[in-house]
Amino acid sequence: MKKIILAFLLIFALFTLNFTKVSASEVEYATLKETTTKSGDSLKVNKVVGEYKFVLVLNDSIAVDLKTEGKNFGFCSIYESTNYYCIYGSLKEGSNYKEVKPFFYVIGKGLDTTSEIYYYDGINDKNSEFGDLAFVCDLIEYEVDCFALTMLVDGEFNTKIAFTYSGRYKLYSVTKDKIVSVDIDPTQDLPSLSIAYNLIDVSDMYDNHYYFDKDLSLKKTYDKEETTTGAFVILTDTTVNGTLYSKGTGFSTPGIYELDDGVHEKKTITLDAIVSGVDDGKVYTSYVDFKVSGGDVYLNDEPSYLNGTVSKTGVYSIKVVGVNGYLKVVSFSIAPTLITTVSDGGTLNIGDTIEFTGEAKLNNTVISSGYRLDEAGVYSLSLILGDKTYETITFTVPEVEVTVRAKTGLYITLSIIGVLLIATCVFVTVKSLNSKKRRH
Repeated sequence: MKKIILAFLLIFALFTLNFTKVSASEVEYATLKETTTKSGDSLKVNKVVGEYKFVLVLNDSIAVDLKTEGKNFGFCSIYESTNYYCIYGSLKEGSNYKEVKPFFYVIGKGLDTTSEIYYYDGINDKNSEFGDLAFVCDLIEYEVDCFALTMLVDGEFNTKIAFTYSGRYKLYSVTKDKIVSVDIDPTQDLPSLSIAYNLIDVSDMYDNHYYFDKDLSLKKTYDKEETTTGAFVILTDTTVNGTLYSKGTGFSTPGIYELDDGVHEKKTITLDAIVSGVDDGKVYTSYVDFKVSGGDVYLNDEPSYLNGTVSKTGVYSIKVVGVNGYLKVVSFSIAPTLITTVSDGGTLNIGDTIEFTGEAKLNNTVISSGYRLDEAGVYSLSLILGDKTYETITFTVPEVEVTVRAKTGLYITLSIIGVLLIATCVFVTVKSLNSKKRRH
């Protein structure tokens, strides 16, 4: 049935040409193919009447030559991708339908970019890698600026327009840098080509499916559950979480996305949030700078920005809330620090102070940083992180002892007092003598 339909399409293309004229020229054109683009523009493939010269015309005003090496179109079709118009089909020598090779053009939508043209040689050359290529059967967009197409290999024409197929099929991936091909089984029926979310799906009349990635590596099936980061783009019109989106739509908000293309079994993509600058479960001794890729962010259940700085000691959790019930939690702590220099089992003196960050208990009593030690004894200092003890040290404050330094200070003080007493005595004596002289 597919072969009959293809033959009918070829007959229709050959015998129903619409002859037109481009207003800026007296050259007479035959319109081989005409379509309306997604944006409503008119797009035509025109042939110069009487010559094997072809042009692609946009809105009857902008045109670009389609170079065919002097060959005629045997089959021509137009495909519109995200950024390009693609003209594809078969070229033949004059009217000889047995000598055909496929062609593939990639042309910018403004017709102002250099067209990427792909020809496939090997007309009636059985030693060629491609064999006797008949024509391009189908063309789909795999992703933006990357295309996949199927080609009939070892095609054989019994009559001028009636096709019978023998040989094998190949799947081709065409980019600006390379052409990759792979054999397709079975070979008894023209395969159908579609996209299964992020893989190429080649199926046959027996509903056998063969899945390939963009590098044409064979996959057992497409992943029905997938976790990724950053963003993803749908490659076909797809219902996402109950809403229909057109191909090329991108999603970057973290969340759980249920995809349904209406053809294949549903697929779930978990778009995981990226939380950088902090590791889950890690304890830090200084400030933390964090950054979240997207979603609604909460720091200890308080709304926060996508990035921020945490400097106070304590226990923290960053919660990221996304689409369709998505939740990610990253927990971390900033530990308290003892600033006063004292080791476990060490000694401090009466009058010393205890400096620290965060919270602390001294002998099970909560104290503030800067606490003064006024009594001798044995002390246990615990640094508190959240509701748990992070670190404990024990130190001793001894009784006051008269050290050499203390004695020296005492001697100096006594000397000063002695000098002052002597000076006072001298002053009183002198004053008394002067007073007696005045009486006499």
